[in-house]
Amino acid sequence: MCALCITQAKSPVATGYAAALLETCTAADALETVHSNMEFLEEYCQLNEDVAKYLANPVVPGQSKREIFSQLNQEAKFDKITLNFLNL
Repeated sequence: MCALCITQAKSPVATGYAAALLETCTAADALETVHSNMEFLEEYCQLNEDVAKYLANPVVPGQSKREIFSQLNQEAKFDKITLNFLNL
């Protein structure tokens, strides 16, 4: 599991966000697509541990993290729900 996933997995806040994401995906019939997007992101973070640590760092400004997600989106073509979620 990537550093970002480990850091966030035990957080009650993360659990709330995950529940909201699940509800949104279910309502939009996009669960499989968003799940695939998240698998891509997890694999990317496993292969690029420095990026995962950077994204997990609470000191890094959100705008810098959004720029990384935007760059990843160029390759992955994330679903709109995924991209909105990542940009929170």
